[in-house]
Amino acid sequence: MLQKNDTNELYEKIPHGTSNFPYKVHLTELESGFSLYPHLHQEFELLVMHKGDGIMYADNVEYILSEGDGLFINSRSIHFGKKLHTKTISFYAIVFSEKIISSTYDDLIFEKYVTPVKNNDIRLPTYLSRTGSWQSRILNIADELYASRDSSAWCEELRIKTQLLKLWTLLCEQGSPSQIGPADKYLADIKSVMEYINDNYASRITLSDLARHCHMSSGHFSRIFSSIMHKSPYQYLVDIRIEKSSHLLSTSTLPIGEIAASCGFCDFSYYSKLFKETMGCTPSEYRRLHRCR
Repeated sequence: MLQKNDTNELYEKIPHGTSNFPYKVHLTELESGFSLYPHLHQEFELLVMHKGDGIMYADNVEYILSEGDGLFINSRSIHFGKKLHTKTISFYAIVFSEKIISSTYDDLIFEKYVTPVKNNDIRLPTYLSRTGSWQSRILNIADELYASRDSSAWCEELRIKTQLLKLWTLLCEQGSPSQIGPADKYLADIKSVMEYINDNYASRITLSDLARHCHMSSGHFSRIFSSIMHKSPYQYLVDIRIEKSSHLLSTSTLPIGEIAASCGFCDFSYYSKLFKETMGCTPSEYRRLHRCR
């Protein structure tokens, strides 16, 4: 386990559509304010605040999202959310693969308008507000995709692909060459460390292990990680382990002690204490509340 004095799920496991149509709209409702644990995925994402507001971070940039605002999140962008209050909020996320907006063979669209975005050579607009004309058009398309998310009508896939291409065109029209900021040069290192944690979160991980992984001193790594993730490596590890354990609590019948151990907690009492501090209830209470949902 990562120790404070020494001074984690990264790639989202939620399926985003199918292999032959990698597209999905996810609706999330939270009763006590906006919260989204740090993660990334290979797909592109357009997140729209459906009700309420919150703070969103994407690759170390903070955005205040009000009701109706949206955020474009690039492939492999580290993103997470924090609450502004404890009121009920909801947001939806349109998640889609590059395969939806390009072909499987040699494709000029992919070469000219997708690859440069994925490689961060071209930066598309991130924050989207209803006040701007082209931004409103993008958000209106998002609303249409959200409204028809459960449709199984004939030609629905064609309509979705058409709408996504319109959306991508509007974003690309506003794209600009990327400029490297002071912290951007460390993003690849932090993503690599997150991938390392994702593969090893159940094992003992020290700050030295993480720092060594990206060829930094422990002190320098801790400062860089905290500045980008807005939490210490220790707190990030705890949050990810708690997140993973909460998923197992609600989806499996494994004993709670076994769940704790499988998520990297060697001490059950310590796990229970951290779980209650993070989630506001004990692991057993959480299981009762969420198991049947």
